[in-house]
Amino acid sequence: MIRKTLGLTAEELENIASIWLSANLDSHAFITGSYWENQLEAVKNVLPEAVIYLAELDQEIVGFAGVIDQSIAGIFLKKEYRHQKIGTQLIQKIKEDHDALTLTVYQKNQSAFHFYLSQGFTIQAQQIDEAVNEQEFVMEWRKRSN
Repeated sequence: MIRKTLGLTAEELENIASIWLSANLDSHAFITGSYWENQLEAVKNVLPEAVIYLAELDQEIVGFAGVIDQSIAGIFLKKEYRHQKIGTQLIQKIKEDHDALTLTVYQKNQSAFHFYLSQGFTIQAQQIDEAVNEQEFVMEWRKRSN
């Protein structure tokens, strides 16, 4: 089940922050783990400002997506729940609420990059994330007009 929330409980915040850290460590081996660990507190401070889409199974949060304005800040899943179409469900729910979306994805994160392509996102630009000196794609999705 996907649930949209504008307010997280303290427990939900800790839970999704833990998912955020684990997912980034798993998916971005090309970036030092200490970078992600050092970002954790800042992320906890920003998460309450985002619209959060929670993916829940049997009342357990197994993943989430954060959206700020029209930008997907990221989709993060517990490792054991990846490749089960939960990311697709999150994207579909987010698309229901927006006419256009943008995101950035590291070029080296081929799994995420191909996932976003499969969801209808297209590359708009390429840039360097100066914080980690890595190439990233700026991608966009627009709702088709009938």
